[in-house]
Amino acid sequence: MHKQYMKIEGERNLVYDARTNGIIDTDRDAYQQYMAQKRKRIEQQERLDRLETRINNMNTDLTDIKHLLTSLLERQHGHNN
Repeated sequence: MHKQYMKIEGERNLVYDARTNGIIDTDRDAYQQYMAQKRKRIEQQERLDRLETRINNMNTDLTDIKHLLTSLLERQHGHNN
């Protein structure tokens, strides 16, 4: 299956694929930059997801501590009466 690419006049990095009727950008450097940016965005999103999980866990821990302190104070107050 031989691909038929035709150079698009006036475009340095674009070719026409006659088999799929698609336009292909052949600029490998631009593709590498795009992929590097995509990886960076994915890494940033994963970092944000981890931070969000840590914050949620800390919030849960603080809520638990608050309940424990309230319970201790209630017991202590009950023993003083």
